[in-house]
Amino acid sequence: MRKPKVRYYLDSLNNKGFGDKKIVMVSISAGFVLNIDGKKKYRPIRFSTEMSIIPDEFGDESTNYKLDHNKLRSTTKNQGLKNYMFKIEKEALELYYKYIEDGIYFEQFKKELQQKISDTKKEVEITYTLKKYLKEKILQFEKRIGTNSKSEIRENTIKVYRTLLRYILEYENVTKKVLTFTNFKETQFKDFWETQNKMLKGEIEFPAIKGYRKRTNKKDGFLSNSILKNQKSLLRILRLASREGHRVSLDFNDDNLLTLDTESSKLLYIDERDLSKVIEFKARCKNIKLAQHYVILASYMGLRYESMSELFLIQPQKSEKYDFWYVHSKQNKTRTECFVPVLKPVMDIYISNGNKFPKFKSNGAMNKLVKDFFEILNLNITSPVTKCFFDGKTDSRTYNIEEIISTHDFRSTFKSNLADKIDDMVVENILHPKRKRNSMTRIYDKRNMETKAYSFVERLNAVNSTNKPMKTYELYKD
Repeated sequence: MRKPKVRYYLDSLNNKGFGDKKIVMVSISAGFVLNIDGKKKYRPIRFSTEMSIIPDEFGDESTNYKLDHNKLRSTTKNQGLKNYMFKIEKEALELYYKYIEDGIYFEQFKKELQQKISDTKKEVEITYTLKKYLKEKILQFEKRIGTNSKSEIRENTIKVYRTLLRYILEYENVTKKVLTFTNFKETQFKDFWETQNKMLKGEIEFPAIKGYRKRTNKKDGFLSNSILKNQKSLLRILRLASREGHRVSLDFNDDNLLTLDTESSKLLYIDERDLSKVIEFKARCKNIKLAQHYVILASYMGLRYESMSELFLIQPQKSEKYDFWYVHSKQNKTRTECFVPVLKPVMDIYISNGNKFPKFKSNGAMNKLVKDFFEILNLNITSPVTKCFFDGKTDSRTYNIEEIISTHDFRSTFKSNLADKIDDMVVENILHPKRKRNSMTRIYDKRNMETKAYSFVERLNAVNSTNKPMKTYELYKD
């Protein structure tokens, strides 16, 4: 027996996995010899890693995709495969030193090597299941709320992780499989989301999980962007686990794992004429009045639900330098903060509510109340909607506003009403952009939030001084 040499190659006959990926095979030469009819033949140990990789990330086409170690190491991708390769080489070397004097037969070496690798997997699987790790992380995140630490995660983000935990519990209940860091590979990842979709469509019956209400079936299943959102959250958790030293088999940096970003489209906003009707409406019911206030505040501040839900904690402030009122808003989703100038309809609600902003209910509850409010208001507004589903189907039709309106549509209302009157960059400076622009303008714009907010105030005043002023987009003045 000689010191083992480990070689990796792509299995040209096996195309399991996603896309054009190939299974990675292992060949270990350690001087094992077979004597057949007096002829010696060297016999390498061969087996599959059961992991796949895109050939271009393994080697070059010019060498028929022979392993290029430098290419494989130069990226953070395929971390699970790299960890497994390291384990194989380590265990093979330890067996060599163990039997260097007494020797070992081919079958015994192969059996012990695969046993060692298998034992390691079993140990990780028993200790670190996805549900156990996710439960621990949710508890940690909950304890950090309000600490203002760099690692703090807002409640709405934690809700996504709680939903993921529920999906894992339901999947394990249905399939009788326990998901672990090591067995959760590409094929399992794909099966996980396909099973979730079948469960939502009612194609798979399953009992309610203790502590959770049974899900309502939807005949078309998940929207593709809903699945994508949860997929990204799951990969984020696996990435965190890997950074903490857990061996994660799934390549969480592989974008090919994700569902295509085919977001559903909805061309809907409330124009200024209809906003006037919203303001003038006399609500008799407490909940309908809460919905009315939400519509007005969100339409004249352009805030997402997360910021709206925290509005009751904030008081308007006055800029002594520029003489206008503003609200200092912080947005966890975009990790941004900005000053939002206070318009008259906003301050009217603040004052009528006892010099405080209303405290709104959960996003789901407000979505329902907003729909109820527009059904009572009976505005003749329709919108074409295209829904893209996880299984590739699309559904395009026209809906009445009360059927499709949601808490997020008032952000687009704010932008749309100002679109042809104030420059987009000026509006965006007070709206928590979805993602930071990389333009040179953004890089070199060092004005503070107060100055940027005043830039919006100047533009709005200029619009309202023309022959076509915006009647309801009027700044509050004390």
